[in-house]
Amino acid sequence: MVPRFYSGQQAYIVEDENQQLTVTPYQQHFCLVSLTDVTTNDQCQNHTSEEESLQVLARLNKYFKTQLNAESILQSFATQQPLYTDDNQAQQNCVDDYALDLHCSDGHSPVVSVFGGSFATHRVMALEVLQLLSPYVTFPLGTDIHSIPPLPGGDFMDQTFEQFILNIATDYPWLPSHLLHHYARTYGARCTMILEGCNSLTDLGEELCPGLREKEAAFLCDHEWSTCGDDILWRRTQYGLQASNEDQSRLNQWVEHYLLCKKAEHRGTMSTQFKSAL
Repeated sequence: MVPRFYSGQQAYIVEDENQQLTVTPYQQHFCLVSLTDVTTNDQCQNHTSEEESLQVLARLNKYFKTQLNAESILQSFATQQPLYTDDNQAQQNCVDDYALDLHCSDGHSPVVSVFGGSFATHRVMALEVLQLLSPYVTFPLGTDIHSIPPLPGGDFMDQTFEQFILNIATDYPWLPSHLLHHYARTYGARCTMILEGCNSLTDLGEELCPGLREKEAAFLCDHEWSTCGDDILWRRTQYGLQASNEDQSRLNQWVEHYLLCKKAEHRGTMSTQFKSAL
C-alpha cells in the first residue's frame, strides 16, 4: 500500500517477466500495488519481507514517472490462494479453475469438497454446490440466482448503486462527500443504521481518528463483532492507514469503555426482566 501517485480512478495491469503487476486505486489517497507469483512452495506466509517489497517497487518504477522508495510503503502483506490444476504445473491462467467433489456413501449424508476457485468464481461455485445438494434435501435450496437474498447491505430496492448514493445525499444533505461515499461503499444499505436520527455532522459523534466518528465505531461494535481498536482500523475499514499511535490508543480506550457500558446495560436489562418475571 502506497500513497496515490496518479490522478483518476483507472487501474493498471502490467505483464512483467511473466508476472502480473497490478496497481489499483484504494479509497481516496492510496494505491494497492500487487505482484502475482505462482509457486509450489508449501510454506504459507501472510507478510512480505522488506526485500520483496522493494523488488515490487523496483518493477513499478520501470513503468511510471513517479519513483517510489521504501519510505513510500504504508503497509505490506501477502495473501495465499491455493490453485487447482490437473498436472501439478500451476499457471497464472488457472487462478480461477476449480473442481467440486460430491461424496455420499450412505445415500443421505452428502459431503461436497471444493478445490481451488477464487473470489471471481465464488458465487457460481456456491450455486453449483446447491445443485449438487438439492437431491438430498426435502426443501428447495433456491438455485435460481435471482431468488437468492442479497447479502447484508446489498438490498438497494431495485436501485442502482449510483441512485442509492444520490438518495442518501438527498436525505442527508449535511453529510460530507467523503463520508457519504465511505458509508455507502463500506456498508451499503446498512449505512442508514449509522445515519438514523442524525441531522448534522455533530450527531455522528466525536472524531476518534481521521474519518472515524463515534456512531460508526458503535455500529461496528454492535453489528460487526469489533472488540478492539484494531478490529475497526484494519479488519473492517482500513482507517489504520491514516491513524497515528495516539489515535489508535484513544480508539482502543473508547472501544473498551463502550463495550463495558453495553455489558452493564445488558446486565441491567436482564435484571429488570428477571424482577418483572418474579
